[in-house]
Amino acid sequence: MTSARDTVFAGAFAPVSSGAFAPVSSGAFAPVSSGAFAPVSSGAFAPVFAGALALLLATDWATARRASASGYHVDEQDSRATGRSGAVVARGENPSAIYYNPGGLAELHGVRVQAGASLVRPTAEFANQADGVITQASTDSFVLPHVFASWRASPLVALGVGVYSPYGLALDWPASSPGRATVRQAELQTLFITPAWALNLSRWVPGLSVGAGPNLVPAAVRLVRDIPFGTDVAQAELSGDAFGLGGQAGVSYQPPALPQWSFGLVYRSPLELNFKGEADFDSPEAYRGSLPPDGDVRTSLTLPQMVIAGVAFRPLPAWEIELDASWRGWSSYDRLDVELPDGQVQSSRKDWRNSFTLRLGTEYTFLERWVARVGGVWDQTPVPASTLDFQLPDADRWAVSAGLGARLSELVTADLGALVVLPRQRSTDSDDPLEPPIKGRFEIGAWVIGLSVGLELDVPEVAPVAMAMDDEVCPGAGGVRATAHLEQCAD
Repeated sequence: MTSARDTVFAGAFAPVSSGAFAPVSSGAFAPVSSGAFAPVSSGAFAPVFAGALALLLATDWATARRASASGYHVDEQDSRATGRSGAVVARGENPSAIYYNPGGLAELHGVRVQAGASLVRPTAEFANQADGVITQASTDSFVLPHVFASWRASPLVALGVGVYSPYGLALDWPASSPGRATVRQAELQTLFITPAWALNLSRWVPGLSVGAGPNLVPAAVRLVRDIPFGTDVAQAELSGDAFGLGGQAGVSYQPPALPQWSFGLVYRSPLELNFKGEADFDSPEAYRGSLPPDGDVRTSLTLPQMVIAGVAFRPLPAWEIELDASWRGWSSYDRLDVELPDGQVQSSRKDWRNSFTLRLGTEYTFLERWVARVGGVWDQTPVPASTLDFQLPDADRWAVSAGLGARLSELVTADLGALVVLPRQRSTDSDDPLEPPIKGRFEIGAWVIGLSVGLELDVPEVAPVAMAMDDEVCPGAGGVRATAHLEQCAD
């Protein structure tokens, strides 16, 4: 039988899903789901440690999928992609294809380097059903950097490596929060290191390229929650780290018979994170015996598999429109188990659902050196209303984006992108009087601003678009494409 002490401890652990701000609920480790501008969505903080872990893992794979209440999964890992709401799977324009579709690496020529960062600011508030009081979270802005590099080693082979951070979290609920016993503070840091390769198979199947690569993921999390004893308050702090290994593969196809069309397909494997951490309880001496002992905690989380498909169409040489759809297998996250310092295992029910995301983006090249971009996203939350809480407040999200690109010289490009997750409200489940224990309405939102700078080395004087014609493919010049070359490609 689970003791009250065990329940207090496990309540701190909870995963953040991929999507929006989510408070840590009483439970255990939970993964973050994948989304669009993805504040971290699907999931809620269960136990504090688990919640952070889930947040890290999920968001797109599950969150920046959006900016979620306590977790954040940001799918925008390149500012060109940010301006198009992440709709870039069908065409590889720069080395960020390592993340979006490794098959697109084979469309690039020479040596390419892309570096930049995204500034993320999530927002979250809760209106208590019992008294109508509104509590706002103090959400700090945080920076998610990215660096990608690619090399066309031969007409057949392209190589690349990417270092980026698709998951991050910074959330602080005030001491007056009705959910302070679930989560007060949450911080999440992750780093994805992805070496990748791609093959240009145009010699055998004109327009076809494939690519793949592993994801090496170190992660760290810190969660703090209050434990009230009447007017006195104890505090639990949980921190831990993990290392996960996953992989992804992609296909890019630009059929010669349909030169205006491009297609992309990506698969991302499940990724298991085995978190090991420490629990530290600070309490007035009179209540210390009611709390679990300080010590080690463990839990295991598996980020869900993901499938993304995209199709791009160029009605004019300078104008491209792309629609992407993604599926995330969050239904596998039905429960979370946490091993406590005394060896007992605390289990919590999650019952997440599979989720879908749609992205629509477009860009138009003008004056040969400039590109304007806009886009929109619909991102479905995997978190059911019955588990919606302060760990991970989440809702179906709508986002809009805009961006501008420029070719500064023959070697240098720059892209600026901004995305806004429109404020959305969602109420907790009202059918069950016990779940979740705190009833009310969450409102979440977020914005992202990103800047990326690209460098093209060892590229012949002939523009990359023209070079691609030698391979019977017309992949674009990366970043900003020259209208003249696009006309040649269309011909």
